Amino acid sequence: MKTITQVSVQQKNKSRSNIYLDGSYYCSLDNLLVIKYGLKAGVQIDEQRIIEIQEENEFSAAFDLALGYISKYKKTKKQIIDYLLKKGYLYPIAFKVVEKLASYGFADDNDYAKSFVEQSSKSKGKLLIKMQLRARGIDEKCADNAINDIEDETPAAILIAQKYMRSKEKDEKNFAKCYRYILSKGFSFDAASAALKSVRGENDDY
Repeated sequence: MKTITQVSVQQKNKSRSNIYLDGSYYCSLDNLLVIKYGLKAGVQIDEQRIIEIQEENEFSAAFDLALGYISKYKKTKKQIIDYLLKKGYLYPIAFKVVEKLASYGFADDNDYAKSFVEQSSKSKGKLLIKMQLRARGIDEKCADNAINDIEDETPAAILIAQKYMRSKEKDEKNFAKCYRYILSKGFSFDAASAALKSVRGENDDY
């Protein structure tokens, strides 16, 4: 057992206190946890117990940080974990935070994927959208389900082609560049071909 020999509020952060065990500095904790667990000079405590309280302290701080991170824009579980890791939290804490957020409906990869597709489908094709979803940590099945909501990507490809060619000479060189540009946006060969026919003025279903 260890004995708490001193609990002192930090000078620079009045919401935290320094904990001393057996005369030596051991860690700092949020004051709410200090009060919650009755940590004060003279109290004897098992070192494993103080470690558990430290973990709770880390989780609480990481959770608050994650809430701020997702307050403006939706994030995937992977993005939240990566953010917390960059902030110095260990993976088990970051993972636990994400699971808690998910239980509240604040970290839903399916919802994120659907929103991302809805926002991106006017300017990007299915291939690029799926690649970007996967890069954000969305699993393949979830990504596939989300992009399947795009019934037809050809209208978007046509609009992009028309915008690309708006101030350009309608010659074969620019048509070729337009075709490559549409493909670079992740559209299929069929959608790109239909878009090219449109800007050429050729007959098409669209």
